[in-house]
Amino acid sequence: MARKSKNVLLVTLYSTGMIGSLAGLTLIYSPGFELMEQKFSKKLPPVAVIHKSQPLSPIRLYRNRLDGMNLYLLISEISLSMVVAPMIYSLILKIIKTLKIDYVIFLSSISDVEYNYVTNISPVPNTLIPMKPIREGALGGPLAMILPYIHDRINYIALFAPNSSKNNPDIPSTISLLNRFRELFRELFNQDITIDMNILESYQKNQMELPKIDQKDNRDIYR
Repeated sequence: MARKSKNVLLVTLYSTGMIGSLAGLTLIYSPGFELMEQKFSKKLPPVAVIHKSQPLSPIRLYRNRLDGMNLYLLISEISLSMVVAPMIYSLILKIIKTLKIDYVIFLSSISDVEYNYVTNISPVPNTLIPMKPIREGALGGPLAMILPYIHDRINYIALFAPNSSKNNPDIPSTISLLNRFRELFRELFNQDITIDMNILESYQKNQMELPKIDQKDNRDIYR
């Protein structure tokens, strides 16, 4: 089911298990992605991330020039408060308009044991058929603001990886999500995208070697 598209936006925001952010981070460390823009705002918490010895805003836009198309990636490496969420909503709409985006893919996660998705594509891509469509329920955060607005305006797929184990970060689900994204991207656009999983796989190995921590003494700094 090949679909032609010149400009695709991939949105990877902080989500349960840190899966959305980790997926985006893995992609920007993969070949082809170049930093385009950083988001600065007084509304953002006083947090900078450091990658390759460079301090950066936690919210950034990247571009990967592929054969006949541009793949843009918006990443947020921080949890988005109710104050910041409207800013991200406005930023996504600005990117869609300015860069003439005609396809949006969201990589996120959900507290479930199955893969879930929301889309306005018909027929549904084959890659999504084994997954569970969200037909009833509710969403929160920036996706809750952006999906109703773009539903009748632009092609989109929101893909939610399961995070039922409460792992934080959830490396196995992130790897699985990226593999499914790669299959979906190939089906939609007839193109392969290179994803370097070495960082995630190395981190997963180190996690497995760490001693188990008593749940009573576990202090999750992200919640």
